Amino acid sequence: MIQVFNQSLMVTGFVFVMMLVIEYINVLSSGKWQQSLALHKMSQYVLAGFLGAVPGCLGAFVVVAMYSHRLLSLGAVVTAMITTTGDEAFIMLAMIPKEALILTCLLFIIGIIAGFLADLVMEHKGINTVEECKELPLHSVESCRCYPKGNILQQWKQRSPFRTTWARLVHLNGIGSEFPY
Repeated sequence: MIQVFNQSLMVTGFVFVMMLVIEYINVLSSGKWQQSLALHKMSQYVLAGFLGAVPGCLGAFVVVAMYSHRLLSLGAVVTAMITTTGDEAFIMLAMIPKEALILTCLLFIIGIIAGFLADLVMEHKGINTVEECKELPLHSVESCRCYPKGNILQQWKQRSPFRTTWARLVHLNGIGSEFPY
């Protein structure tokens, strides 16, 4: 039971981090990344197919997170889900690498076609699968100095009480001993 809880917690944390990374990229690009993907449906299918083809669950999690942020259409999710082979890809690449690559390429092509058809059917039925996300403000800033060179150590020394508490909890629980407190 503990193992199931730990696995569930790990997957939930992983999805959360992927959503944060996607949101960070979108805010850092001032929404241009989102607008570019919205304009080019084929790039959505190719990106989703590529992420689905990545061995393991990372690609599928990223595509679902991008869909929940309204960056990809439902057809792109279909593309990723058809293309992905999940953790089994590691075994196939180790045991039958040639066949695994052929299978991945075939699934990639089939996934793109299926994703296109899924969006076509949804569009024909009048169902909009991607709406512009109005709830997430982008906070326009004249210039972003997200990681100013030479100031990272100073920022670490002058951290907030929350960050200090979090670093101590992580250190005390043995998750990471690289955090000074």
